[in-house]
Amino acid sequence: MKKTFTSSFLGLVISGLLLASCSQLATYENEDLMLEQTSADKAGFKLSPFGSNGYENARAYASTDCINFCIDPTNPEYSVQTSTISNNSGPQTRVFSYSVYNTLSGFVLAWNYSASNNAGRKLKISLSGAGFATPKTYTTPLVQTSGNGTNTFSFDASWGSCGIVNISAEILDEFNVLVSGPVSTNYNLIGECGGCDIDNNEFSGIAISCAQDGREAVYTFGSEDGVDYFKMQGGLTNFTGGNASVYINGDLVDFNTTSVDGWATGTVGGFTVGQRNPGGSSNRNIRVEGGLGSCEEVEVKIVWNSSNSGGTITGGWTVKDEVGEDLAPPVAGLTCS
Repeated sequence: MKKTFTSSFLGLVISGLLLASCSQLATYENEDLMLEQTSADKAGFKLSPFGSNGYENARAYASTDCINFCIDPTNPEYSVQTSTISNNSGPQTRVFSYSVYNTLSGFVLAWNYSASNNAGRKLKISLSGAGFATPKTYTTPLVQTSGNGTNTFSFDASWGSCGIVNISAEILDEFNVLVSGPVSTNYNLIGECGGCDIDNNEFSGIAISCAQDGREAVYTFGSEDGVDYFKMQGGLTNFTGGNASVYINGDLVDFNTTSVDGWATGTVGGFTVGQRNPGGSSNRNIRVEGGLGSCEEVEVKIVWNSSNSGGTITGGWTVKDEVGEDLAPPVAGLTCS
């Protein structure tokens, strides 16, 4: 079973952290501010550490937090990574400080801007990696002298503990011209606390409807520790009509391309789904490829028409790794009573 972490932390005070860290940036040199994560030990500068001087409620991020900590859904506590990017010119300073952390449903950004003149600047943050099917971008409004704000990037793909989010920060001027950056950082996602109901890898299938004009079957594959890659594949007997309707975790797949090996193909939620009739067979093959994080599962629902009036409605289904080894015992053909 998945290891359970238990820990108790006080609530998070993001705004106080941002304002305090930015108010102390004046004695930083430009090269210091361009570091991935600033930590000060210069004369005349001392960034107040987490756990003291008003920051008792915050936990500073470390790359090992995804191993040592977790998020309790009933009393969530978060690990905050704070970075800076500057666009200084002579004695003039223009600095964005930005903090990030993940919840169980998304990735949160809080930012603050401090400048010694009124030149307008924007902060552009780009994300990619675990939890995101495609890269995401957020750009702040144009700010002068000072400003702050927040944004949440909602997860739209599977992720697990220690999955890596890539973060890129840039400063733009009022005409959206790049004037500083990019500064790149990584964040290892913090997973959910508690035990896992999945034992090792589990694979199952069930016949929901046996009507000839609306057959329905559901296959579920789950992994306790996660798998980087799996391929679930099987057949539907005596298939008729157009493409089967395939739903991945409730989302309908749009089969809008054809692969080089002749499969009608679509993607949803980070999974690639294909279907075809092999040779001159009346059976329909379905395959689903992707990966799972720890204690995650994927549900595949198929709805189709068939000329078969009863008995066995599907062939055997398997779920294998990249070298063709079974990740879980195969599921035999589903039958109608």
